[in-house]
Amino acid sequence: MDKFKIAPQSFFEVLWTSDKSQTATMVLHPGEESSSGMEQHRGDQITYCLEGEGTITTEKGKIILKEGELLALEVREKHHFRNTGKKDWKVLLFYAPPEY
Repeated sequence: MDKFKIAPQSFFEVLWTSDKSQTATMVLHPGEESSSGMEQHRGDQITYCLEGEGTITTEKGKIILKEGELLALEVREKHHFRNTGKKDWKVLLFYAPPEY
């Protein structure tokens, strides 16, 4: 059993990894993007918004994710994150299986 304080400060930080899942945090400053283009993962990705808001673009369209909201991305679903808000966008990420 492991316990963590969720206080994201850096762009991307892996908090915990097991053989079946992984937990990380990500912080994007206003206007900042997660990558230069669409990306995809070999497993599911759950994104929970801790603070701020941003836009997640997928092949299905754009979704604004705000504080307290959760988005589930399925295996290999292409996506791109961009902070479209006025303050830092802090998210908690869950990957199954581990990605990083």
